[in-house]
Amino acid sequence: MKIFSSIKAIPNGQKYRYLLLIVSMVVFLSPLALIPEMFGNSDLCGRLCIRRFFLYFPGMTLEDIGNQMSVAWIGVIALSIILITTLFFGRMWCAYICPAGAFPELVSRMIPDRWKIEFRGLPQVPLRYGYFSVYLVLMPMLGISACTLCNFVTVPRIFEAFIGDFMGIAFILSAVG
Repeated sequence: MKIFSSIKAIPNGQKYRYLLLIVSMVVFLSPLALIPEMFGNSDLCGRLCIRRFFLYFPGMTLEDIGNQMSVAWIGVIALSIILITTLFFGRMWCAYICPAGAFPELVSRMIPDRWKIEFRGLPQVPLRYGYFSVYLVLMPMLGISACTLCNFVTVPRIFEAFIGDFMGIAFILSAVG
């Protein structure tokens, strides 16, 4: 009953926003489960990367380039929709539609305040640029690709680990995936 009272306490505008976030997660994330099967790979992006459709990687074969080009229109359309939405409606994409931010936000709303870390007291600029420098400098120096931490690879591996699959367990036990 405490759950129902806490849901009733949410302002109507926020309820609408949370509903939109849930719908966007279902609409935008569910097709990502079908795309790998179309190309015969168990990872969410496999041999192709929808988010980095414009890159050539060393060692790519003509077949790989063909796969990249065959899905390039998906990335171009998705990026165009995001940019146009942002241009005309401001933070509409990030605040109401983006599925990548929706899930962590909805989960964080369910965590009690006493368990949350208070970030307001932390120095913002050193924290922000320290985080950025790790991705920009330290990870390439260690030979860690951003693709290793990509959620299109990480999420399936975590679920595989829960069901006892070897690849999932190996991912969890490895240093960086």
